[in-house]
Amino acid sequence: MSIVAVKVLSTVNAPYGTTLSAEQLASKISDPASALSFDPAVFSFFSEVDEKLQISFLDEMHVDPTIASELARKFSTLAGYPLPLARAAPLSCLECGLEQRRPGNPALQNAALSQQA
Repeated sequence: MSIVAVKVLSTVNAPYGTTLSAEQLASKISDPASALSFDPAVFSFFSEVDEKLQISFLDEMHVDPTIASELARKFSTLAGYPLPLARAAPLSCLECGLEQRRPGNPALQNAALSQQA
């Protein structure tokens, strides 16, 4: 496993006690359903992993950066604050099909708590 994958996975897996592989995370960060299910590992990737490391991971795992950026915008809308990969033209709630949430989003917090249990 590359150093990029090790750094990303330690950041994403540790808080939630998960054991996602690099391939599993890559699949999740390119799947729009991750936003609909408030996937805490994907949110952790977009919010806690350094932007340069995110880009390196996307490149290493052959994840389409456009798809990842679109998903980051959806998570940014849910969280109520900007995420690094979401900087391109923002999506409105109607465009992303999700209800806008404010910081301290209970849905994301509940998803994170349920993953810990």
